Amino acid sequence: MERSFITFDLDAKNEIQKRLEALELIEGRDFCAIGEDSPGGRCIEGLLPKTIKSKVYADNADLVQAMGSGDSKEKNCARNALKAKLLEATKSSGLPSKEFPQFRKLFDQIHKGLLSADA
Repeated sequence: MERSFITFDLDAKNEIQKRLEALELIEGRDFCAIGEDSPGGRCIEGLLPKTIKSKVYADNADLVQAMGSGDSKEKNCARNALKAKLLEATKSSGLPSKEFPQFRKLFDQIHKGLLSADA
């Protein structure tokens, strides 16, 4: 049997969780929210080590500043550009996997959810 596991940003949990539970999906088995419960961290980027985030944000102050724009198009463009830069910085960081403990927890949670559905 093929299985799926749904993930979404923590900042959307209140809205999305209700809809998934209405479909009789169970948190932890069928879905989970991703992120760290902190300002700006309620998304997958919230799981990145602070060293990576700090460097990318410092090197791209113009994009960080644009994130506060009242223009939603400008804000979204800056957010997407920062996400791309965070991804590139993560891939090129050379950091060992032990520097990404939050991702290990996420992968374990997904694995556990997929296994529990088979039981």
